Amino acid sequence: MKFINSFVNDFGFASSQAVLESLFPSSRHGLSPIVFLMGVLSAVCSSLFGMEGLLTFAFVNALFLEFVSGIVASKVSNVPMKSKRMFRFLFKLFIVMNVLFILWQFCEAYKSKNVLVYQLFLGLHTLVIVVQALEYLVSILENLQVITGKSTSRLSGAINKVLNRLLNGQNPNQS
Repeated sequence: MKFINSFVNDFGFASSQAVLESLFPSSRHGLSPIVFLMGVLSAVCSSLFGMEGLLTFAFVNALFLEFVSGIVASKVSNVPMKSKRMFRFLFKLFIVMNVLFILWQFCEAYKSKNVLVYQLFLGLHTLVIVVQALEYLVSILENLQVITGKSTSRLSGAINKVLNRLLNGQNPNQS
């Protein structure tokens, strides 16, 4: 141990602990478990569901915002929280994640075998992510409308219009 401390001192570190803190700065602030969890979540989401880094963060953030805004909206409107609503939220999440998993695994399976099939599954995968993002956004806006008492129907209507056009195979940029 004396040799190691002498060695790290030659590089300007007070101890081997200082070397570790330099390599992993989050450990100084007690953030290592959070950073580790986010890294694992990102890796799992990337390999299983085809959602990388910031997309995973955005997706989890949207889920969190929908969940929390739903709870606050229930309290504001004096509607008691029911386990049935919670189950519906989790069940829909389970279905969406399974659809993303299936589409991504087919996409990966055909990546080097058949470009047309790969592009088909990649397009479907992207469509599901975009539709789900818009659905979460509409749900958050609806909850926000209940919480603030201000109408968000114009923005929600515009999002629903784009969503319906996407689902009907139309160009979402048409007037």
